[in-house]
Amino acid sequence: MYRVNGKEYVCSVAIAQDIFNDKWKLRIIWHLLEGEKRYKDLFEEVRDITQKTLTVKLRDLEEKKIDQTRCFRRNSSARRLLLNARRRKTSSRA
Repeated sequence: MYRVNGKEYVCSVAIAQDIFNDKWKLRIIWHLLEGEKRYKDLFEEVRDITQKTLTVKLRDLEEKKIDQTRCFRRNSSARRLLLNARRRKTSSRA
């Protein structure tokens, strides 16, 4: 039995299925593997996605502690997106 973010899972496949249950999350994570990105840059790289969908998927990933946002400048609404450091260690993108 696995416990992740307060939920219990029978196997690791169930964890992956719960987190990556659609095509957008995998594409978002693929682009974030390159490193920190601004929302606008990520939006341009992940093609055919609406701004609303991107926002919803990023919030969901942040809730599941897969990605996080960081302030770009003090007193600014500009943010940068990046993968959680622990998650980044387990991935290797060539």
